[in-house]
Amino acid sequence: MDEVLVIGSGPAGLATAAELLRRGIPTTVLERGDRAAAAWAGRYDGLRFNTSRWWSALPGAPFPRAYGWFPTRDEYVDYLDGYAARHHVPVRTGVAVERIDPAGGRGWRLSTDAGPMAARHVVVATGIANRPALPGWATGTTYRGSVVHSADYRNPLPYRGRRVLVVGGGSSGMEIAAELARDAPGRCCCRCAPRRTCSCGPAAGCRPTCRCRSSSGCPCPWWTRCSPGCSG
Repeated sequence: MDEVLVIGSGPAGLATAAELLRRGIPTTVLERGDRAAAAWAGRYDGLRFNTSRWWSALPGAPFPRAYGWFPTRDEYVDYLDGYAARHHVPVRTGVAVERIDPAGGRGWRLSTDAGPMAARHVVVATGIANRPALPGWATGTTYRGSVVHSADYRNPLPYRGRRVLVVGGGSSGMEIAAELARDAPGRCCCRCAPRRTCSCGPAAGCRPTCRCRSSSGCPCPWWTRCSPGCSG
């Protein structure tokens, strides 16, 4: 029986395992993908953090300065790989946990596609958005075009010259829409834009929305510069 099994090799899973190991508690991480940090490695090519590197580092492991303010997907995957290696975190890949049951006061039984396992303690670190979901109105209609979830989007190349509607103004939606508009000439519309004011300057009656309130050298992504005459 294992002492601790951690399910998921993202930042939460790796950090939890590293801290337990540092305290001498035997711990193994289970990952259903074919590598550590598989969920991050499988995101779209142009992904960047929407939080700065200062607010996203794991315990005792600051990001390299060379990553800049907002690390890319590949930089973050390299960071997680390095973190796991430095802390000697054992990650068992290709193991999908299907069920967890109490073992009669002696820990937990895990049903996995690699066979049954047992542990005194189990930490679930699979994240809150690990299963893509399409709303009902996006499927089963007469629409003949393709409907792609952001989890399946990789880069703008397949969409060049095509009309694209991005539904959702969250971090992924806005980043994908900006990438399509820049690198895939055609028409791109983002439905449900986020509520934020533009910042094309006091002359146009606009103001910055970043907290640092500085228009000079501001690194904050919420400081956006719009074209002259913007109505806000």
